Amino acid sequence: MIIRLGPNLPPAWSIASNAEDIPAALKIIESINNDWDKSSALVAIAPKIEDGDLLQKALEIAESIKSDMSKLLALVAIANKTEDKELLQKVLETANSIEDDRCKPVALAAIASSTRDIPTALEIVESINDDQHKSRALAAIASNTEDIPAALKIIESINDDLVKSSALVAIAPKIEDGDLLQRALEIAESINDDGGKSRALMAIASNTKDIPAALKIAESIKSDLNKSKALVAIVPKIEDRDLLQKALEIAESIKSDQRKSEALVAIANKTGDKDLLQRALKMAESKNSLLSIFDI
Repeated sequence: MIIRLGPNLPPAWSIASNAEDIPAALKIIESINNDWDKSSALVAIAPKIEDGDLLQKALEIAESIKSDMSKLLALVAIANKTEDKELLQKVLETANSIEDDRCKPVALAAIASSTRDIPTALEIVESINDDQHKSRALAAIASNTEDIPAALKIIESINDDLVKSSALVAIAPKIEDGDLLQRALEIAESINDDGGKSRALMAIASNTKDIPAALKIAESIKSDLNKSKALVAIVPKIEDRDLLQKALEIAESIKSDQRKSEALVAIANKTGDKDLLQRALKMAESKNSLLSIFDI
């Protein structure tokens, strides 16, 4: 697919995309013959539309687009703009009319992801036949909501382990301690993919304010990389000497010298232990990993 830019754009596309007079812009867009240009103009103008009738007009223009991919892009732009359930239903009807089996799940997933009403979004997701697109749509819905109990319930329903892990990573900063933290941990532990599980646990440990819980999570992480990352995030928040000692014990259990040195540097910087810092730096030098320690 070739996207035309700059001076290669047809005048109608350029005029419509930059117009402040929305009714006039829609009239121009309606006159565009090329499906891609018509869709691109709708995508550009949709965020500017505030009037429901004009959004309805934009949808009618989108419906006239023959190319499934071009129609998909226009529909998503309109869905992103509207909270009107009746108009959204029309957008969905148009999306469901797409004949290309590759485009339809993409369109439905994108519309579901942009829908602010969770029950409506989940209803849309249920109509998606492609499991990968369904999983990604669920992850996007969970990431976009501030209702964390609902988000965790959605994430739990995701079949794809890596998508489930990514969704947990995305909402980890929003998870409060207590029951929600425990729920998130249960979901993370249900992930079969070791890498995905480690990333999810690292994100949860790194973001919780419950330091003893964070250290317990960090200790359970199998991946040296993610265990080290968790410790680097947790250690600056530790004020208790016993907890710092626990962090040191966990760091010492890391097999990779490079990852161990990263965690030890964080602990040494927190405690002011020059001997520990020197040992960590020597360990790093032996593995040529100084650059990774300082993120240079």
